Amino acid sequence: MAEYIIKKLEFDNFEVLIPLMKDCFGMDINIEYFKWKFLENPSGIFLGFTAVETISGEIAAYFGFIPEKYSMNGEEKIIFQAHDLMTHSNHRRRGLFKLVTDACLDYIDQNHELFVFAFGGNHSTPGFLKWGWKHVFDFHYLFYPNIFCQFLKFNKIDNSIIEENLTDYKILEPLIQNHKKDNEGLYSVRSVEHMNWRYRNPLNTYRVDAVKIHNKIEGFVCYYYQNNKIYLFDFIFSNSRSQQSLLLHLKKMVVNKKMKGIVSFCKKNGKEDQVLKSAGFINNPFNFGPLHTKTPFIFYSDEENQDFFSNSKLWLIDAYDHDSL
Repeated sequence: MAEYIIKKLEFDNFEVLIPLMKDCFGMDINIEYFKWKFLENPSGIFLGFTAVETISGEIAAYFGFIPEKYSMNGEEKIIFQAHDLMTHSNHRRRGLFKLVTDACLDYIDQNHELFVFAFGGNHSTPGFLKWGWKHVFDFHYLFYPNIFCQFLKFNKIDNSIIEENLTDYKILEPLIQNHKKDNEGLYSVRSVEHMNWRYRNPLNTYRVDAVKIHNKIEGFVCYYYQNNKIYLFDFIFSNSRSQQSLLLHLKKMVVNKKMKGIVSFCKKNGKEDQVLKSAGFINNPFNFGPLHTKTPFIFYSDEENQDFFSNSKLWLIDAYDHDSL
């Protein structure tokens, strides 16, 4: 029977993850993606452990965390988001999932406050729940199909207030400073520096369009194109004018570019979910068909935090907070 050793992944060894990403997710990833995700994060550098087969030296499994700055009941703290749990198909059913997970959690517990969360997978979540993680709520997909957009193609929009393809996010700073400000609950702390990093994910080419009136930004949308759809990744609206104008802007783009529609990944029954549903977005209520997948949101901490933050209403989380969208 094969034997394995658990090793901390070092900064100069990211290439060992490339075959794992291909085998587990079918993704062709280069080193620049890992440098962006693991080293350039303004909240700090990553933590990750691998399981290495002793005879062949093959990387059999990996699990890691990236630090995130969050406000927890009004106090800013660094917590950790799990990412890229992977076991190579040649090494499954050997307990490696548990070994690399325990190595990460033990390291965090010894060096930081133990508070971690994850956007779970269908296969991994049952294991996490078995080991004491909490399933708090689900994320799901909302969409606005092309046929809905066709009914709006004659609606008027004031294009003079739309600023397209912003690249200097400092102009958004007044808007993000007031975003989700609350002394209760848990949410990521935004900054221009963090947005500059987040919108540089090499997997996608992000565009930011905004409503600007009297030199003031009233709202913005961040999106990318994929599979002939617009993926609405991030948005903040300070009023109904910016919301209606920017969503109509995207809907007209669907018509003009002959795309399939707009897709967004939202916390089920969360604020962003409610905003988009009020604008006519729908979801697939069935367990089959397009965009039916639900993603469990799970977390792990000490007993006191797990009890308190098991209330889903305290988590003000959206797609921006996902490690790889």
